[in-house]
Amino acid sequence: MKRLSWSFAILVCLVLVGCISPSRKDAYQTAVYQYSAAIRWEGLLAGAPYTDPMVLAEAPLTGVEISRYQQFRVSGYSLLAEAEDAQGHRIREVQIGLINLNTLAERVIRHREEWRWDPTSERWLLMSLPPSLD
Repeated sequence: MKRLSWSFAILVCLVLVGCISPSRKDAYQTAVYQYSAAIRWEGLLAGAPYTDPMVLAEAPLTGVEISRYQQFRVSGYSLLAEAEDAQGHRIREVQIGLINLNTLAERVIRHREEWRWDPTSERWLLMSLPPSLD
């Protein structure tokens, strides 16, 4: 009887822990929401904390590129398509509206984002660089 009560207590604890910890899907939704909010309010460079550090190390932005990104403000960000590939990466096709602060001209670009789950940090990381401004 005592063994049964211990088993029941362990089962209850496991269920409670399962309810508390977010699923990968919830973590993904949170990550893309926070990323989109960051670049909408702070600009394209605000997405750096969500980007895989290895991607940033392989292709660091130059000072000229950084100053060019700072010339633009995001006027819109909308999801066009979303899919999952064979490795479990999430692929998002987005449309981003950009306003050049020098000319006040707006243009719309399309950008492909690739997100991967990092089991070490237990979070989703963006594997694509900021969109090209060319």
